[in-house]
Amino acid sequence: MKRHIKITALLLAIVAAVITGCIQIHEIIIPKDIQTNSTFEVHVKGSINPETDYGPEGLALAVLVPKAWNVSQTAKLYMSTQNLKTRFGVDDLVEEEMVEISDVPFAKPITGYAGLTWQQAYTLANGNMTNVGGDMEWLVFKNGTTSIAVNGGDQSTRIYVDVKIVFKTNDDPIKCDLAFEFAGEKEGWESVGFKTNIKTAQCIVGDGTTNYLEYPLTSTVPSVWRYGDFFSVYFTSEAGGIKTALYGEKEVYMCGTAILEDGSKVVLDKKDASTKMNSVNNSTYMRYIFPRHYFGLPKTAKITDLYLYFTNKDGSKVVTSNDFPEGFQFKQHNR
Repeated sequence: MKRHIKITALLLAIVAAVITGCIQIHEIIIPKDIQTNSTFEVHVKGSINPETDYGPEGLALAVLVPKAWNVSQTAKLYMSTQNLKTRFGVDDLVEEEMVEISDVPFAKPITGYAGLTWQQAYTLANGNMTNVGGDMEWLVFKNGTTSIAVNGGDQSTRIYVDVKIVFKTNDDPIKCDLAFEFAGEKEGWESVGFKTNIKTAQCIVGDGTTNYLEYPLTSTVPSVWRYGDFFSVYFTSEAGGIKTALYGEKEVYMCGTAILEDGSKVVLDKKDASTKMNSVNNSTYMRYIFPRHYFGLPKTAKITDLYLYFTNKDGSKVVTSNDFPEGFQFKQHNR
């Protein structure tokens, strides 16, 4: 559930009133070794050349992030600046905490976006961008409580901004493209020319096997399950306009490998009624599965990892993972 930030005096607080001038994102720093169920820092660095007779307003940062991270509730954003003292004679911000304005009405009525919130406007304008295989969301934050009067200052001196974001991951090893864009808190993106300001950076958590950058060929219902549960596996033979080797096959079978607690592997490669999938439509197939029973394991067996692949009757056509030789990885979720 997202926090609702009311428009109060705090939201009128400002960093350099006018952001009509040129703004650039110079660098996005994302660590390489990000683990599941951990926190990590991202830095979004940019610069602004404010102009006069246009403010005051604050500086907002829009971010595109995985919904699974629940960023509204788990992340913290902090803004720091350089050259405010030189430009305007006021102290620079030092990790001032930012506040969320995702659910606040969009800054300025723009054709096609009137009546929308910041989040709705960004979603309508940009969608999930390159993240075709996972659920993402746009969220918007602005600087917090500092009020700065602007009188133009030295036009040759740019203001440098560094936004530190502390994200918290969940148990999904996600690979995705995060996206960022600066905008004016009052003027949005139209009047200030920020439409080309969006920058993306790839983020890999763990081994990145939950790949948001590829069209998904597999899914489960429910989406959250454990190896001891009964659930359904779906396979689609066409995704994103790309047809796999199994597209158009009348019979598709689900085979795979179960890894047990002692490290042993149990391979299931038979193609009969026990592994045949049900046809949902011309390109989608479904099979109910209780993993221990599906692999013929005793009640005492404990599965620690599960891989599945899909094949036709004679095994001449196989759709499997590019990441694991055993097949697509299906990992249980912690509830």
